[in-house]
Amino acid sequence: MTKGTPGLTKYLEWLVNQAIAPIPSPTSEPAQGPHPLLLAAANAGNAQATNELGLEYLATGQLEKALAQFQSAAPRSAAAAANAHLLRKRIQPSPSKLHHQPIRNNAQAWYTEAQRYHRGDGVPANYAEAVRLYQIAASSGDEKARRMLELIFSRPTPSGTVDLAWMQQLAALNPDSNGSTQNATTPLSPHTWQRDPSPLYGLIPPQWLATRATSAP
Repeated sequence: MTKGTPGLTKYLEWLVNQAIAPIPSPTSEPAQGPHPLLLAAANAGNAQATNELGLEYLATGQLEKALAQFQSAAPRSAAAAANAHLLRKRIQPSPSKLHHQPIRNNAQAWYTEAQRYHRGDGVPANYAEAVRLYQIAASSGDEKARRMLELIFSRPTPSGTVDLAWMQQLAALNPDSNGSTQNATTPLSPHTWQRDPSPLYGLIPPQWLATRATSAP
C-alpha cells in the first residue's frame, strides 16, 4: 500500500465487495453492523471509508456515532465535512439529545439518495445500492420508498431475482400516493448526504484541493 494512504486497500476491497453483492430481497436480514472491511479501512484512517461508516451509522439512527465519523474525516474529505455540517443542522437541540432523534427524520433523504443510484443521477447507476437505500428509507417510514420496493419486487425474473430491465424502466417513474406511477418531474434535492467524487480522492495533494476551492465560481 502506498505510504500516506492508510486503509485505502481495504476500502477499495470493500467497494468491490459492494459492487458484486447480489441485490437484496425483501426478506433479506439486515446486516449486523458495518462490514469488517469498511471498519478496518476507517480504523486505519481512510477518510472516505470513515465518511461511509458515518453514512451507515446514520442509516441505523446512530446519529452520535455518525457525527463523530463525519467530524473525524472532515479535514480530509469535503463530503464528510458537508455531511457533518448538514447533520449538525438537523440535530436539535444539542448533541446530548441525539439519541432521541428518530431515524424517520432522515427517511426522505434516504429515498432521495436511493433515487440517485436508481437513476444514475450524478453517480453510476447501482441497482443493488438503490434497493438497499430504498429499504432503509422504507424502514424509516417513507411511503414512496415502500411503494417503489413493492413495484421492484412485483416482477421478478423466473429464478426469483430482481429483473434489471424492470429496474431500468422504474428508474424514470415515481410511485404516487395511490400506488400507481407517474413520470418524475421534480428535481432531486441537492441537500443530501454526500460521498467524495472518487475513492482515490484522498490521494489528491491538499494544495490542489485548495487551489480548486479558491478558483471555484
